[in-house]
Amino acid sequence: MAVGIKLKGWKDTATMLKELPDKVQRNVIKQAMTKGAQMLAERARASTHFKDRSGNLRKSIQVRRRKAEATRLGDDVVAKSRYAHLVENGWQRKTQNGTQHYPGTQFMQKALMESEQEILNYIESELRRFIERRLKKAAK
Repeated sequence: MAVGIKLKGWKDTATMLKELPDKVQRNVIKQAMTKGAQMLAERARASTHFKDRSGNLRKSIQVRRRKAEATRLGDDVVAKSRYAHLVENGWQRKTQNGTQHYPGTQFMQKALMESEQEILNYIESELRRFIERRLKKAAK
């Protein structure tokens, strides 16, 4: 499941960002998005929306670097456990009487929804901090 966000209402941050060279802009955004992804991974690991007796699923939730593309920046939060997709989305099992459906818990989606605004605010503050630091460096 991929989730994208559009940043709206950050005119002053965008104006400050445009003062920086393109390469620096991408690096600043990438750093802020990485910190937001790390925050989401921590929330998903701390989630109580699923049972994890062995602890393998919680340990497998990681931030994975994504190769930079022209239109997408940031990292992915993934669960590398071989059964994570079953816990997230559910599954069906064939029985003699038909099929039995086991619903998923959507632990990653719930972690995102519960902390979405906090993560966006954190990303904005990180963007501002990185931009201000870069502008101070450029002014010297």
